Amino acid sequence: MIGGNGAVGRAALALGKALGARTLAALRKPEQAERLAAEGHETILLGAPDHLAAQVAAKLGGGADAIFDTTGAWLPASVPAAALHGALCVIAPPAMGQPKVEFPVLDFYRRGLTLIGINSLLRDTIACAGMFNEIAGLYATGALAPPPAPEQRPLSNGLEAYADVDMGYPHKIVLTPG
Repeated sequence: MIGGNGAVGRAALALGKALGARTLAALRKPEQAERLAAEGHETILLGAPDHLAAQVAAKLGGGADAIFDTTGAWLPASVPAAALHGALCVIAPPAMGQPKVEFPVLDFYRRGLTLIGINSLLRDTIACAGMFNEIAGLYATGALAPPPAPEQRPLSNGLEAYADVDMGYPHKIVLTPG
């Protein structure tokens, strides 16, 4: 299973690991790779999209059984990086202003892949609570650690906090008055 460094990608990696999956974190920055390697995840540093398949093959051999793309932008590169009969999970479309994603449908078809769109906005609070209840046991046994508490910083340090988040700071930051 492949995920990334953002809050959603890190949650996917942690959940995958708790469920017994071999995890591979695909990251842009060496410090992100060091942090996730320390948490027990194999890592690769993302380069050009057309290198992803070779990077994944070098780590996993036959490709990834599941690739979790939290940006939508890596979807075309994920097709050749996936194992036969694997799954591509997408949680967000490419950012506004980016060109439309060209999808290699023939390669997708020939590899027997499944595309899964994940949109929690399609679920109400009762359905979301049910999903959380399903994984609650993983927290109770310690197989899944809760995310770190958000770091509090004064509102006067807002620009610094934004810069940290923009540079890949791994924790949530809450700005407080005073």
